[in-house]
Amino acid sequence: MESIHKEFDRPISTLSANIVTPDDQKINVIKIPGEKKETINKELAQIGISEGFVYPEIEHKSNELLDTYF
Repeated sequence: MESIHKEFDRPISTLSANIVTPDDQKINVIKIPGEKKETINKELAQIGISEGFVYPEIEHKSNELLDTYF
């Protein structure tokens, strides 16, 4: 429980970055460490947010099915 609290107490500014697009629009993003990707994807899948949910095209729906059953 203590490690979870430390993770949430980490200032958002340490994960924040600004990106400037080719047409000079400024976008503020949050950088997510690559080693957290699998954990985050599993947690999102538990609440129904998956590749097929975000991108409903057939390619992504089929990838979701393949990941689920194979």
